[in-house]
Amino acid sequence: MVRLEDLLMAREGLVKIANSGTLPAKYAWNLATFMDEVNDKFRHFDNIRSNLIEKVKADSEEGKDFNEEQYKKEIEGLLDEIIEIDFSVLDEETLKNVEGLTVAEIMSIKKLME
Repeated sequence: MVRLEDLLMAREGLVKIANSGTLPAKYAWNLATFMDEVNDKFRHFDNIRSNLIEKVKADSEEGKDFNEEQYKKEIEGLLDEIIEIDFSVLDEETLKNVEGLTVAEIMSIKKLME
């Protein structure tokens, strides 16, 4: 189980791994099914965040003051959400062969593997 924020922090690195053409076929298959689940989480987050932004815009257009504290509270609550995904597909030895990962991306992915 991980916080949604931790998964989002690893987003770019996970995409680089998924787009790597150097992975063994079986690992690539397992990673693809894993990424389907992860991408669902990303899509849901993006939709909810967009809806919240639209709500803030609509409130503003109606003359209501922007409530930054309420917005932050809702976003932070969402980012703190605990999600369950099986990260066992992420194999440290195989990931070492993926080119182009930054240190920050590797660290964020390792956090998911803990």
